[in-house]
Amino acid sequence: MTGCCIFNWHPEEVDFSKVQCRYLYTQFNHTEKKPTDRVPQGREFEPGEMGTYYQDDHTGVDLYFTESVNWEVLAFTLVQVAAEEPGLILQIKSYEPVEGNYWVKLSANRTVNSKVLARRVFQLYPELQQRFLSHRPEILSLLGIALAETGEAVATSAAQRSPQMPSDRRAHLYQEVVRQIQHILVTQAPDQLVDSVQRLLDYLQQEGIATKDIQRKVISQAVAQRAKRDEAFRENLLKWSAQAPNSVRLSAVGQALRVAIALFSSSPPSKS
Repeated sequence: MTGCCIFNWHPEEVDFSKVQCRYLYTQFNHTEKKPTDRVPQGREFEPGEMGTYYQDDHTGVDLYFTESVNWEVLAFTLVQVAAEEPGLILQIKSYEPVEGNYWVKLSANRTVNSKVLARRVFQLYPELQQRFLSHRPEILSLLGIALAETGEAVATSAAQRSPQMPSDRRAHLYQEVVRQIQHILVTQAPDQLVDSVQRLLDYLQQEGIATKDIQRKVISQAVAQRAKRDEAFRENLLKWSAQAPNSVRLSAVGQALRVAIALFSSSPPSKS
């Protein structure tokens, strides 16, 4: 199986512990028609390691939130994700605050690509959050849930009527998208993250939210830090820079990646 691409592959009850495989790919770039995201990076599987990797990384999904989780929004997000994969059932297994973040662990009724599923959750969550907050009273009414006009419910209702609410939602949306971009920057290969992050930047711009600080501070610095400690990613980034079309290199994300290259090229890579 060495060199195989397991993107969107869902085997069930298969033991990979005795499979001979030195490395594999978990993603596929349909534009360039080639597999990406080599596993493991910078080395080869030890004997029997593939079985452990596949079992550990594909029977559960870890979600890390930088802010308290809106459980109503997360529930609708998981419904949407499951609807896109016929037969898939997701359950929340645990929730734990960890070093200022919030760790939600999901389980699935079958093997899944945990990285792809987590990425999809974080793509949908901020979009659904914005829509849900705008229509929460109507949704709860359709479900037969009556809001008591006292205490917190009154504060929520007043906030929804307040002229400041749109601005607050934009600020929250900005924070959620930044967190999603940070996740993408540490998990995806250069050719993938360009498209993923650019879509998020375009989404923010459509909402009237400036993205220059994200390009300058978030993308460039995060990519530079990853390149310094991850040799395989650094090599892929340099290869991307040499081979990417000018239209991609001159895009907002492309320019941020070129700044990152300049940043990590100015100092030696960190030693692990």
